Amino acid sequence: MAEAPRLRPTRPARYGTLDGMRGIAAIAVAIYHFRGTLTPHGYIAVDFFFCLSGFVLLEAYRGRVDGGLRTGPFLKARWLRLYPLYFVALALGIARYGEILSRHDIAGISASDFYLSIASNLVLLPSFVNPVLFPLSGQAWSLFCELLINALMIPLYLRLDRRGLAIFVAAAGAILTITAWLTWAYAQAHGIRSEPFDGGWMWDGIHLGVLRALFAFPMGMLASELLRGAPRRTSAIAFVPLAILAAIMLSRAPHGWEFAFNAVAIIAVLPGLVFMGSRFELPSLAGKVARWAGDVSFALYMVHWILTSLVAKQAQRLGLPAWLELACYLVIVLFLADVLTRWFDPLVRRRIARRRTQAVPG
Repeated sequence: MAEAPRLRPTRPARYGTLDGMRGIAAIAVAIYHFRGTLTPHGYIAVDFFFCLSGFVLLEAYRGRVDGGLRTGPFLKARWLRLYPLYFVALALGIARYGEILSRHDIAGISASDFYLSIASNLVLLPSFVNPVLFPLSGQAWSLFCELLINALMIPLYLRLDRRGLAIFVAAAGAILTITAWLTWAYAQAHGIRSEPFDGGWMWDGIHLGVLRALFAFPMGMLASELLRGAPRRTSAIAFVPLAILAAIMLSRAPHGWEFAFNAVAIIAVLPGLVFMGSRFELPSLAGKVARWAGDVSFALYMVHWILTSLVAKQAQRLGLPAWLELACYLVIVLFLADVLTRWFDPLVRRRIARRRTQAVPG
């Protein structure tokens, strides 16, 4: 019997500028969860991740899809790609909250909720007994939403031509904007603290999380289609999208303009940065740094959340100034992300690939 084709993506040339942008976005999210006042718009980095994922996945899997790859094997490959580092984050969350729960109750998490949440979160499904989808690994809501949208890539998005995909993206963007405005207006009218478009990690905001992915992921695919075969060149222009992305993460919208700022950033600017970042490559030294930042970004995104309270607690106990507290936090999460990226993730993925190869009958 012929050997079954392996579910590995094709490997296009590396997009170094996009790697650097991914790293900036991951650091912005990490800082946002540690000290939100420093990166007030760090939370919309998730929208950038969704858009970038659509671009990169189409670039990587276009040949496989043309060769007959189906949705089931594609989703399995995606799940196996995301799960090892997700499991590390989940294990850290279980250890952290399990240790606290053994000493006293945690507000909002009972012992039964804790164990039931572990059961569903272990298979990357949200908790059905807690208002937070992933109470033990808070940022994993975005992985769940992305996998939901990934399921539409082959049966829906790739059946559309460029015009059809553009119409879908425009409609999804309009629905997202209207829904985000209604949600934010309701929160403002009832005195609920809320940021425009910020939702997805709790059940009462899951609609926003899904809509954010439903717009941004195919938007990234559309960018890939529009740029198919377009030349790329090394240029200092590549620093421009990096600087704009960092500026968005660091900026604070003027009072009364919060919704407009987020809408323009999510619907237009972030996709435009993906488009621009894919056209220009950084010079050699900057490119190496950007590629490293891109390499560690996913591990950083996964492990930073549980470390925020641990580092903050120890820093306060030692009486560290705010700047040193932040510096220690970033050093710790970047070091751990680098170790996991260099050693743990490749090892686990090689073993998974070996077992899958051995399971194929000869």
